[in-house]
Amino acid sequence: MPLQTRTFSVTGMHCRGCEAAIESAVNELEGIRSVRADFAKEKVKVTWEDSKTSLAKIFQAIEDKGYACAPMSSPEPRREKLKTVFIVSLGLAGIAALLVVGALLTQGRPHIPRFEQGVSYGLLFVTGLLTGFHCIGMCGGFVIGYTARESEQTSPSYVMAHLKYGIGKTLSYTAMGAAFGLLGSIVTFTPYLRGIAQLVAGVFLILFGLNNLTHFRFFRMFSLRMPSFLSRFVFVKSGKTSNPFVIGLLTGLMIGCGPLQAIYVLAAGTGSIVEGAKMLFVFGTGTLPVLLSFGAMTSLISHKVSQRLIALSGVIVIALGLMMFNRGLKLTGSGYDFQSLIHGFSSIHL
Repeated sequence: MPLQTRTFSVTGMHCRGCEAAIESAVNELEGIRSVRADFAKEKVKVTWEDSKTSLAKIFQAIEDKGYACAPMSSPEPRREKLKTVFIVSLGLAGIAALLVVGALLTQGRPHIPRFEQGVSYGLLFVTGLLTGFHCIGMCGGFVIGYTARESEQTSPSYVMAHLKYGIGKTLSYTAMGAAFGLLGSIVTFTPYLRGIAQLVAGVFLILFGLNNLTHFRFFRMFSLRMPSFLSRFVFVKSGKTSNPFVIGLLTGLMIGCGPLQAIYVLAAGTGSIVEGAKMLFVFGTGTLPVLLSFGAMTSLISHKVSQRLIALSGVIVIALGLMMFNRGLKLTGSGYDFQSLIHGFSSIHL
């Protein structure tokens, strides 16, 4: 039987978890021999039996998940690369300028929140809300699965299914947040080590946020790859079970999901079981409104708009990263943080 092998571009991937979502969708087609998605290079390689499926069906399966397929493009021209670097540099300069102006305006005004006051749960909730558009591609199929089974039942049964899924997902996120907080407390058993961990976590969050804001492939290298056996386990088990609560519990194991990685790192950086659990509870709750109403959302909001909303979540993740980095500076005992640095800068120039 003749085999076909093609490599093509796929845009719209935001993290390693998108690789698993694409591979799972393609593997459901008949005649697929192998599929390999590459988030960093934005490409997918598929081998299939020509008599059983086609490239058009493969494209359709991927696009149904919210991604866009196209033939492999030529290497990015040098001019375009320089343009991307310029845009990223301009964005970083803008963020730095906002920090300086904000610190100068709030200096001497204790009633106005500053970076050292910690991570805002409101920001975490909004991050979760915007991340919900990303969750549609990752978890939307699971929601469709259990809602289809409940569609013939009564309305209360339909609502109860959503409630079970939401409770399962929130519990799973909260438990994982506590676990990462515990891990952070074990590794960072002194204030100095906790500061170093928060500096590293802050840098990771900033890089992940920049990845959401740009298509610069350099930032795509800074993500954790989900073990293949774990991704297969989550997608296979979620596809087979009919219990919405169990499906919700399994979503907490999607460690390859970029936004989830970022918040797990944030939880680990706190070095606290309670703080880690609280952060993931708030974030997980924020993802539910969009995900549970994604049928209406996808009809009201275009793919382009949803991509912009995901990019907006990148801005908030950068802000969270800066907060975490600032806390790390203070805990290391270096005597430096954003406020002291900007105060020194203003005393020199004013």
